[in-house]
Formats: sequence, structure tokens, C-alpha cells
Amino acid sequence: MSIYENLIEGLGDLKQRRFTVDFKLDIDAINCNDAGIILYPSNFEIVENYRFEADTNPDDSSVLYSIN
Repeated sequence: MSIYENLIEGLGDLKQRRFTVDFKLDIDAINCNDAGIILYPSNFEIVENYRFEADTNPDDSSVLYSIN
């Protein structure tokens, strides 16, 4: 698992490693509106996860997941 300084760096590296679809979290699934894909928890596996903490505002924190 890699270590990234920030979310942009993590996204760039994962895209180079062929994690190319950007999903958004929904209530009971993840979805990619651009590709018309909806995945429920039984349809994917989390491979890696990264947490990014904001220095000034905790509300600006992010979590990045790579899935199969």
C-alpha cells in the first residue's frame, strides 16, 4: 500500500494503476453517474483505503478507496 501526501496525489497514482472509475457514496451503494454503474456492498471488495486529514478544518477530511 502506498503513502500519499494528499488526495490529488492518491487519485493520480490510482488512475495510473488502472483504477479509473470515480464512484460516489450513496445511502446503500456506490455509484458512477457518468458510466451508469451502481454497486452494492456484495458486488465489490475494498482493496486499499487512504485517509486524508485537513490541517485546519476537520470537515475537509477525505477517504479514498480502491475497489475490485
